Amino acid sequence: MKVEYPLPSSRDEELSDKLFLEPHALARLRFLNELIETHTSTLAFVNTRQIAETLTSRLIAFRKAQRYEGSVGIHHGSLSKDVRKSTERRFKEKGIRGLLATSSLELGIDIGSVDLAVQYMSPRQVSRLIQRVGRSGHAVGRMPKGIVITSDFDDICESIAIMQLAHAGRLEEMPMQSNSLDVVAHQLCGLVMEHGTLELGRVHRIITRAYPFRELSISELKAVAEQLRSEGILKVDGNSVGKGGRILTYYFENLSTIPSQSRYFVKNAVTNSNISTLDEAFVASYIERNSVFITRGVPWKVLDVRDREIIVEPSQDISAAVPDWVGEEIPVPYEVAQAVGELRRKVREKIERGESVLELEKGLHASKEALRELGEVVAKQSKFFLPDEKEILVEIFEDMAIIHVCGGSLVNNALMRCLSSFLSSHFSSSVRGSADPYRVMLQLPGSGKGIIKEMLLKITENDVVPLLERNISKSSFFNYKFVHIAKAFGLVGKTENLTSSRVRRLVDYFSKSPIFRETMRELLVDYFDAEKCRLLVRKIHSGEIKVKELLVAEPTPFGRLGFSKISRAAEFIAPIEPSSEILKAFRKQLLKKTAKFLCTYCCNISYSPLEKLKRRITCSNCGSNMVACFDTKEDWPEKILRRKAQGKSPNDREKKGFTYIMKSASLLDAYGKRAAIALSTYGVGTETAARVLANVRKDEMLFFADLLEAQKTFIRTKRYWQV
Repeated sequence: MKVEYPLPSSRDEELSDKLFLEPHALARLRFLNELIETHTSTLAFVNTRQIAETLTSRLIAFRKAQRYEGSVGIHHGSLSKDVRKSTERRFKEKGIRGLLATSSLELGIDIGSVDLAVQYMSPRQVSRLIQRVGRSGHAVGRMPKGIVITSDFDDICESIAIMQLAHAGRLEEMPMQSNSLDVVAHQLCGLVMEHGTLELGRVHRIITRAYPFRELSISELKAVAEQLRSEGILKVDGNSVGKGGRILTYYFENLSTIPSQSRYFVKNAVTNSNISTLDEAFVASYIERNSVFITRGVPWKVLDVRDREIIVEPSQDISAAVPDWVGEEIPVPYEVAQAVGELRRKVREKIERGESVLELEKGLHASKEALRELGEVVAKQSKFFLPDEKEILVEIFEDMAIIHVCGGSLVNNALMRCLSSFLSSHFSSSVRGSADPYRVMLQLPGSGKGIIKEMLLKITENDVVPLLERNISKSSFFNYKFVHIAKAFGLVGKTENLTSSRVRRLVDYFSKSPIFRETMRELLVDYFDAEKCRLLVRKIHSGEIKVKELLVAEPTPFGRLGFSKISRAAEFIAPIEPSSEILKAFRKQLLKKTAKFLCTYCCNISYSPLEKLKRRITCSNCGSNMVACFDTKEDWPEKILRRKAQGKSPNDREKKGFTYIMKSASLLDAYGKRAAIALSTYGVGTETAARVLANVRKDEMLFFADLLEAQKTFIRTKRYWQV
C-alpha cells in the first residue's frame, strides 16, 4: 500500500482550461487513468456519491479527449438494482477496465481479475482501507495491492496515519447500539403476537438475554409498554401486556429499522430552475432561512424553505457554509486523528533537527511528492504554531475562531456543540459553527479574544453530556430524528409528512417519553462521541493537552486549509459567481423567452422572442398599440376577449382577468419592449411590473437587476399569496 500525491505537469496546465478543471484535480484524474491503463481491472473507491458521479463523468470526458479505449463504470447505492447488477457483470467480464464505487462494493465483491484497488482521497478509517484494498489480488499467487490518491495536506497526513495503524494491526473501536428502545417496542409486540398476554417480567428476561439489551431495565420496558398502550397498540393491565387493536398494522409496517428518506429540490431563484436535490437529513440538520450551504461546488444562500423545495440564490459568503456531502462523509475516528497529530509532531521534530522528510519514505509508505507537501506545510505552519495530539491551537481571525484540535469527526462535532452552547449564552446571540476531524470553526457575533481559551478551560467533563443534550434537543436535526423514531414507535404514520411546528409540539409533549430518550440516545451514539469528548476535556484540565491562542491578521496555513474545505466541493469546485455574472445569466435566459402578444382591439395573436422585439410594440394585423403580453402557455386572455366581443356577461373572475389584460396593454403602450420583458419575468405581474418600470433606468443592467430582485421576492413570498 502506498500514499500518492500527484502534481500537475505542464500538459495538465494546458488541458485544465479545456476540461474546466483545476490543474491539481486534473493531475489526480490523469494519475488515476494511468493506473487503470497499466492494470487489468482497477476498482477505485470514493467516499461519497457526489465524488463518484463527478469523478466518473470527468474521467469519461478525459479518456474521450485523450482517445483511450475501454470504458469505465460507476457503482453506488442510489443506482437501481438492475444498473448495479449490469455494471458488476460487465466488470467481471472485463467489459469495464475501471470501476468507481462507494462502500456499495467494499464488502462482498470477489473478482479474480482485480489487480489494483485505488482509494481516491483518504479512506478515513483503518477498517475501510483494509477492507477496500482487500478487494484486489483474489487469485492464486497474488497479493492485495492498494494505492491512496490524496488531494491536500490533511488527506496526506490522514492516509499515512491510517496506513501506519493498519500495518500495526490497530483497528478503530466499532460503536455498538445498546438498548434501542424502538427495537424493544417492536420485539415486545412480536412476543405478544406469538404468545398472547405476557408478564412484563418474562418479557424482560427474554429480551435481556440478547447481549445488546443486557442492561435494559424493567422500568424502561414498562415505559415502552405504556407508550404503546397510549397509541392503542398494546393493552396493559398491571404487569401484564396483551394485544391492542393496532398491533398487526404497527408490527408489519415496522419490520425494518431503516427509515425512509425524502429528498428536497433546490431551486435557483435567479434562473428559476432546479439545480440539485438534498437529503431530508441534510435539510433537517443544516437548512433554514438565510443559512448558507454548498452544492455543485458553489455556495448558496437559502431564501425560503417550503414543501419539498428550497429556494436559493448564489452567495459569496463561504465562511460558515456547509457542504451538501457532509451527511455522506465517513467519520474519522478519534484514534486516527490522534495519530495524525503525532505524525505532525514527528515531522516537525525531524525538520527542527535539520533532517530531510524524504528519509521517511519507506517507513511512512508515501511517495516523495506526498512527503514534500507534508514537510512544506508543517514548516510553514510551525512559523505560527503547530497543533498536534498534545497541543490545541485557538486561531482568532476577524469574527472567526478556528480551534485546531486532533479529535476526529464525532469528538469535534461534540466539542463544537458544547462551545456554541457556552458562547451563545456569553454573547446572548446564536453562534454558527462547523467541524471537521482537525478543527472546529465558529463564527462569533463579537470578539473571540481570550474567550475561546477560557471556555475550553471552563468546560468540565461532567458538562459535556448535559451541554450536548441541551443543544441537540433544540436543533432541527433532533426534530428530524424524532419523527423517524416516532414512526418506528407507531406514533406517526409511515407516509405522514409533518410541519416543523407540529413536530416541535410533539417533541415538547413527549419530552419525557421513551421516544424522546431513544432519539437522544441514537444521536449521541451515531453523530457525537461524548465519551471521547469527555476524555479530551479531562486532558485539557489536567494539562496533558495544552491550549495556545493566536490572533492573526490572515489565516495560518492550517486555517486556510479549513476554509478551503468548506469553500469547495469534495472535488472539482466551480468558481464562485460574481453578481455581475449572475445578472448576465439572468438577462440572457430571460431574453431567450418567447412571449404571446394579444391585440385588445382585433384579438389577433402573435408570438416573438423578447430579444427580437422592437422598442415600440403594435398589432401586426390592425396596427393598434393596445397589445397585451402573456406567457405562450396561457390561453385564458383570448377566451375572455372573445366572450366580451360576443356580448356575454362576464363573471367576477373574468372581470379581474379583463382588468389585468388592459393593464398589460397599457404598460406595453407606455414602456414598449421593457414592459414585455418585465411581464415575461417569472412572478412579475402588472402591479410589480408597473413599479419596476416606473423606476426609469438608463442603464439596462440596472433594469434587469430590478427584475431579478422582483423575481426573488416573489419566490420567497409565494407561499403567502392567495391562489
